[in-house]
Amino acid sequence: MDRDKLRAAVEADIISAEQASRLERVFQAESRIEREGEPLRFLSNLNDIFLSIGLVILFLGLILAASILSFGATSFQHLTPTICLPLAAFAWVLAAYFCKRRRMLLPSIVLATLFAIFIGVSAFAFTAWMNGEQMVSDISGTLFRDDDIVGHATTRAMTEIQASLLWGCAGGFLGSLAFYLFYRRPFTLFLMAASVGLAALVLAYGTLT
Repeated sequence: MDRDKLRAAVEADIISAEQASRLERVFQAESRIEREGEPLRFLSNLNDIFLSIGLVILFLGLILAASILSFGATSFQHLTPTICLPLAAFAWVLAAYFCKRRRMLLPSIVLATLFAIFIGVSAFAFTAWMNGEQMVSDISGTLFRDDDIVGHATTRAMTEIQASLLWGCAGGFLGSLAFYLFYRRPFTLFLMAASVGLAALVLAYGTLT
C-alpha cells in the first residue's frame, strides 16, 4: 500500500493519521525484509520432507540410468565427470526454483549438497585419471631400471590418490562457494567447512602413513 492510498483513507476518515503512520511503518518493514531476503523456513510442512526424498531418489535414478547406459563404453575416470557435471548443472537449475523462488530450505540443502558432491567427485575422477596416466608413463619408463618397482609404484599410487582426494575436496569447496555466492544461503558455509575438514583428514592420513 502506497502513501497516496493511506492519505486518501485518512482524508475519508476511514483511519486516523496515527493509524496511517503505523501502517506505513509496517509496510516499510515488510518491504525491507523482502529486499534483504526473507529468512528460509526449515520445514513449512511435510511436503518439504517428501520433496527432498523425491529429489534424492530422482538423482539416484539418473545416476543409475546413466551408469547402465554407459557401462563398458568408457573408464570410470572418463565416465564420472560426464555423468556428474550434467547432474550438477541440473541440481543448480532446480535450486534456482526451490531455493531462490520457492525459498524452501530442506530441498535447498539437499540440492546444495548434491551440487557440491557432484563437483567434488568430478574433480577427483578427472585428476585421478590425469595422475594415473602420468604415473603409468613414469613407471613404465623405469620398469627395467628400478629394482624396487613394486614399492615405488605403491608409494607413487598412494601419493597420487591423496592428491586426487585433495582436488576433490577443493572441487566440493568451490562448488559450495559458488552456491553461497549466488543463493546466499548460510548452510552452504557448513558444506565449505566440511570440505576443508575432509581435506585436513586426507593430509593428516598422508602424514601418518
